[in-house]
Amino acid sequence: MRQALRQRPALCATGSDTTVGSNVESFFRVGPQSFYVCGWIASVDAPLRRVTAVSPEGCRVELLELIFRHYRPDLDGLYSAVSEDDDVRPFGFACYFETVARAFSRRAG
Repeated sequence: MRQALRQRPALCATGSDTTVGSNVESFFRVGPQSFYVCGWIASVDAPLRRVTAVSPEGCRVELLELIFRHYRPDLDGLYSAVSEDDDVRPFGFACYFETVARAFSRRAG
Protein backbone atom coordinates (compact mmCIF):
# COMPACT_ATOMS: atom_id res chain seq x y z
CA MET A 1 0.00 0.00 0.00
CA ARG A 2 2.84 2.35 0.89
CA GLN A 3 4.33 1.97 -2.61
CA ALA A 4 1.00 2.71 -4.29
CA LEU A 5 0.38 5.88 -2.29
CA ARG A 6 3.90 7.25 -2.44
CA GLN A 7 4.60 10.20 -4.74
CA ARG A 8 6.74 9.10 -7.67
CA PRO A 9 10.12 10.88 -7.97
CA ALA A 10 10.65 12.96 -11.09
CA LEU A 11 13.04 11.58 -13.65
CA CYS A 12 15.95 13.53 -15.01
CA ALA A 13 14.53 15.86 -17.65
CA THR A 14 16.81 16.68 -20.57
CA GLY A 15 16.48 18.05 -24.05
CA SER A 16 17.93 16.61 -27.24
CA ASP A 17 20.78 19.13 -27.07
CA THR A 18 21.64 18.54 -23.39
CA THR A 19 24.45 16.35 -22.06
CA VAL A 20 23.53 14.99 -18.63
CA GLY A 21 24.58 11.90 -16.72
CA SER A 22 24.85 10.72 -13.13
CA ASN A 23 25.81 7.79 -10.98
CA VAL A 24 25.55 7.08 -7.25
CA GLU A 25 28.68 5.11 -6.39
CA SER A 26 28.31 4.80 -2.61
CA PHE A 27 25.38 5.17 -0.26
CA PHE A 28 25.76 4.62 3.48
CA ARG A 29 23.31 4.73 6.32
CA VAL A 30 25.06 6.54 9.17
CA GLY A 31 22.15 6.50 11.61
CA PRO A 32 18.35 6.09 11.70
CA GLN A 33 17.88 9.45 9.95
CA SER A 34 21.31 10.23 8.51
CA PHE A 35 23.04 9.17 5.30
CA TYR A 36 26.18 9.73 3.24
CA VAL A 37 26.12 9.51 -0.56
CA CYS A 38 28.79 10.09 -3.21
CA GLY A 39 29.13 9.75 -6.95
CA TRP A 40 28.99 12.11 -9.91
CA ILE A 41 26.54 14.33 -11.74
CA ALA A 42 27.49 15.76 -15.14
CA SER A 43 25.41 18.60 -16.51
CA VAL A 44 27.45 20.15 -19.31
CA ASP A 45 24.94 22.35 -21.13
CA ALA A 46 22.76 23.62 -18.26
CA PRO A 47 23.17 24.20 -14.53
CA LEU A 48 21.62 21.73 -12.11
CA ARG A 49 18.33 22.95 -10.72
CA ARG A 50 17.61 20.22 -8.20
CA VAL A 51 19.07 17.04 -6.71
CA THR A 52 16.60 15.17 -4.51
CA ALA A 53 17.00 12.11 -2.28
CA VAL A 54 13.80 10.13 -1.64
CA SER A 55 13.62 7.58 1.17
CA PRO A 56 11.59 4.36 0.89
CA GLU A 57 9.10 6.01 3.25
CA GLY A 58 8.68 8.92 0.81
CA CYS A 59 10.67 11.53 2.73
CA ARG A 60 12.28 13.98 0.29
CA VAL A 61 15.50 15.91 0.96
CA GLU A 62 16.83 18.53 -1.45
CA LEU A 63 20.60 17.98 -1.73
CA LEU A 64 21.79 20.62 -4.19
CA GLU A 65 22.75 23.13 -1.49
CA LEU A 66 24.30 20.39 0.67
CA ILE A 67 26.54 18.56 -1.79
CA PHE A 68 30.28 19.11 -2.00
CA ARG A 69 31.33 19.19 -5.66
CA HIS A 70 34.80 18.18 -6.83
CA TYR A 71 36.78 17.48 -10.00
CA ARG A 72 36.72 13.91 -11.33
CA PRO A 73 39.57 13.34 -13.82
CA ASP A 74 38.09 9.93 -14.72
CA LEU A 75 35.17 11.75 -16.41
CA ASP A 76 37.37 13.84 -18.74
CA GLY A 77 36.88 11.56 -21.72
CA LEU A 78 33.18 10.99 -21.16
CA TYR A 79 31.85 14.44 -20.31
CA SER A 80 34.74 16.89 -20.88
CA ALA A 81 35.33 17.70 -17.22
CA VAL A 82 37.68 20.47 -18.37
CA SER A 83 35.98 23.05 -20.63
CA GLU A 84 37.49 24.64 -23.73
CA ASP A 85 38.33 27.67 -21.54
CA ASP A 86 40.29 25.37 -19.15
CA ASP A 87 37.62 25.72 -16.47
CA VAL A 88 37.34 22.61 -14.34
CA ARG A 89 33.80 21.26 -14.09
CA PRO A 90 33.18 19.68 -10.67
CA PHE A 91 31.17 16.60 -11.64
CA GLY A 92 32.01 14.58 -8.52
CA PHE A 93 29.91 14.99 -5.38
CA ALA A 94 29.75 13.89 -1.76
CA CYS A 95 26.93 14.65 0.64
CA TYR A 96 25.87 13.98 4.20
CA PHE A 97 22.17 14.54 4.83
CA GLU A 98 19.44 13.80 7.34
CA THR A 99 15.78 12.96 6.83
CA VAL A 100 12.96 14.24 9.04
CA ALA A 101 11.51 10.74 9.45
CA ARG A 102 13.31 7.63 10.57
CA ALA A 103 14.21 5.30 7.69
CA PHE A 104 13.34 1.70 8.43
CA SER A 105 15.52 -1.02 7.00
CA ARG A 106 14.51 -4.57 6.29
CA ARG A 107 16.70 -7.25 7.72
CA ALA A 108 17.30 -10.48 5.84
CA GLY A 109 16.13 -13.34 7.87
